[in-house]
Amino acid sequence: PADLRASLSRITNETIEAGKSSKKSSKKAQRGKSKKSKDEALDSYHFLSYVPYQDRVWEMDGLKRAPLECSEIEDGQSWVEAVLPALRSRIEAFSRNGSISFTLLAVNASSYHQKLEDFELAKREIIFLERRLNDEFGEDWKKTVPNELWSSRDSSFSQSWPTHLRPGFGSRSNDTSMRVLHLSIDKLRGEWEGCVNRLVAKQLAVEDELRKDALSHVQNINRTHDYEPFIREYITRLYHNGFLRDILEVDAQGRFLRQSKGKRK
Repeated sequence: PADLRASLSRITNETIEAGKSSKKSSKKAQRGKSKKSKDEALDSYHFLSYVPYQDRVWEMDGLKRAPLECSEIEDGQSWVEAVLPALRSRIEAFSRNGSISFTLLAVNASSYHQKLEDFELAKREIIFLERRLNDEFGEDWKKTVPNELWSSRDSSFSQSWPTHLRPGFGSRSNDTSMRVLHLSIDKLRGEWEGCVNRLVAKQLAVEDELRKDALSHVQNINRTHDYEPFIREYITRLYHNGFLRDILEVDAQGRFLRQSKGKRK
């Protein structure tokens, strides 16, 4: 219908005009600001990476030919602590110019993968302990274990998720195996029971991360969802129920009532 098309056209035009006015105001605001030097502009709009390598922290700058040695990692010091002075000096340099146009991003493994690896490592530790218990006591030791623990153990072992283990996981598994081999015989049973309880807690932690990821996925869909079909349907229903003309103040031909009254005068 003509009045529906006119209504949609008016909404579109008003949106475009609002965008133009905001751009004009932003341009005026930019003219009032002092111009930055070329070096400052280049330094403000690119990424810097800090990477630990061979007891030193290196600054990776895409505008420079080679990495720059930033700081030396002392004994017992984490590389993050070593790089803090360099980060502080750069932030202070920006702050003196009244600029806060920077962010810090940490590139690390996801919390889900870390907790999943802890869960898988606990399962392997239980397997190592059970092998030693079988070697020392045979199968009889299983009869002395409460049924609740066996149920918890079997339930956690039956749970599986897509696993992407990092290269360092094998080394952690070997260290755990060696630790189990050096345990005294009288501590094996208690260590196994404690490990089963820890396994259940780690399983709950992984499930909690999965719930968080699912919620984050839903929120991301809500942020990026295309609402245009809903808006068009909403406006169409307003039209068919006779509310759209009053809201937009248009007549049956889609002409604005205020403009038509002005012309008649």
